[in-house]
Amino acid sequence: MGSDGLAYHLPSAFEIIEKNKIYFPLLGSLFYGYMPLIVEIFYAAPILIFKNIIVFKVLQFSVSLLLLLLVTDFTGKFIKNKILNFLIIVGFLALMPFQTVALAGGFIDVFTFLYGLASFFILIDIFLDKTNPAADNKNLLLSAIFLGLALSTKYGGLSFAATNGLVLLLIILKKKKSFIKTIALYAAPVFIISGFWYLKNYIYTGNPLYPIAFGTNDMMSQSLGYYTVMDRKFINFFIFPFLLFGKNTVLKLPFAFYNALSFCFMYLAGLFLIFKKNLGKLELVLFGFVQIYLLILFYWTHQIRFAAPALIILIVLNAVMLDKIILRLTKRKVIFGLVSIIAAILLAASINALKAQTACLIGKNDQNSCLAYTTGGTIYAIDYANRNLTNQVILDYWNPFGAYYLKNGNSYTNTLCAGYNYNDDGIRNCLTANHIKYLIDLIGSNNSYSQNPEINNANIKIAITRYIIKNSRLIYDYYDKPMRISVKLYELK
Repeated sequence: MGSDGLAYHLPSAFEIIEKNKIYFPLLGSLFYGYMPLIVEIFYAAPILIFKNIIVFKVLQFSVSLLLLLLVTDFTGKFIKNKILNFLIIVGFLALMPFQTVALAGGFIDVFTFLYGLASFFILIDIFLDKTNPAADNKNLLLSAIFLGLALSTKYGGLSFAATNGLVLLLIILKKKKSFIKTIALYAAPVFIISGFWYLKNYIYTGNPLYPIAFGTNDMMSQSLGYYTVMDRKFINFFIFPFLLFGKNTVLKLPFAFYNALSFCFMYLAGLFLIFKKNLGKLELVLFGFVQIYLLILFYWTHQIRFAAPALIILIVLNAVMLDKIILRLTKRKVIFGLVSIIAAILLAASINALKAQTACLIGKNDQNSCLAYTTGGTIYAIDYANRNLTNQVILDYWNPFGAYYLKNGNSYTNTLCAGYNYNDDGIRNCLTANHIKYLIDLIGSNNSYSQNPEINNANIKIAITRYIIKNSRLIYDYYDKPMRISVKLYELK
């Protein structure tokens, strides 16, 4: 299960089912409840129909397969050596450790990737005249519909809006179309489909992108900015693509090495085709997408899973360039064989990195150890509470995902005690009013937020946590040095 999925994507779906209606904002006005929710609605439907909370995973995985089919179908129109489709599939699957983040239970990213890339591919077809010119307007509408769906999924769809806008401008210039008419034709369905989410936020909060406010120090923007691979200096952008998985990972993690190798090939193959005067419009547009998408991420957030569209387009670009290069070589079969062997090795090495997840999937590892990473170790405190407590309210600020595994009438809260003073008397009154007697404290997260008290109301959480620890007794303490997990359970005296 994915952390964000457990934190707010799935709770939104469950709340829709529980309340038997869709209302705004969801999740008790928590800022997550203001975001676009179309996929959460998609998740709620099969859960409600089949009466099984895990059925959404089938929908999520199926969309990933559709994404693979979309990529291979698009690339197949441009490469002469059809066997390269195999390399595209291998390249896609070799991103598996990366994709497990995007495919973690409850995440919605793969929907955004599918809609956004479908929209982008249609525009490329129009630009390169791969569609009937008479059908340009119909295809523009179809692209706009997919972009509208991407924007209705999450704010990450705005990156596709930026890249699509540039390709749309190229179409207007190349085909001498009316600028105003074409933009209006494209923007209208995008607004009709996705405008609701942004207008709603503007009416509620005055900010169409709430809770994100670019150029300010709001808590959501700070949380996104907290994920940093390197300083956001422009010169570092040229290194950033090679180090997406971290500065010291290229020679340690197979999939990080594969990623760096893919970017190296892109630049070398591009230079080769420029030298041979064989670099086409398709390659330039795909290259532009990769650079623009990563540039947006570089200055926004360095969360790995958000880079998936750029890496998928990188696979397509490399396949197209490799196809052109092979056609210029005499010993094509030998070259293709070597590339296939390298790809197979990278795929095997990348999949091997999933051995821990595989052990969980086949039941080799116990549930608690499998859930320890997602829950930050709080699952061990939850397990203790399930065995020893009944009908108790447990406070946990630092990692709420274990709350879904509470049993015996025990429940979770992360109240900020709004309306109370944050002195001892005010905090005590709040805890009493909310029937809170227990606290789960994840030491690593507590220390991290103590150093960044301005993020996510951390100063309030720290004050309440310190009061409880001062007036409680420790009833459970779990420490795992190799996993760097330290979690404690306190009971108010």
